[in-house]
Amino acid sequence: MPGWRGGRVRADRGSVTAELALTLPAVLAVFALGAAGVVVGARAVVLTDAASVVARAAARGDDAALPPSAPPGSRVALATSGPFTCATVSAVAEIGPLVVPITARSCALDNGA
Repeated sequence: MPGWRGGRVRADRGSVTAELALTLPAVLAVFALGAAGVVVGARAVVLTDAASVVARAAARGDDAALPPSAPPGSRVALATSGPFTCATVSAVAEIGPLVVPITARSCALDNGA
């Protein structure tokens, strides 16, 4: 089998390295986007919790300030809809060059209703 070794194996030498060099950036990009999705999802959960805290406080008539767990730079907007007081909390998640706006809304029954 000298023809097999001489022609086929030498022609394929280094092909695994080339394939790895081409696919590794794509695999790393997929992992990075997955991690960014987890970060944005976690930030959305924190904003939802902050919105519910603010809505309940405003419905009780207390100070409707953001809780300390809210991300820095978060903004609050309060609105009344019938017997409900609603709080909308918005923030921006910055993950490297990506800037993702996130908004969470929660409503609570007014104290007098």
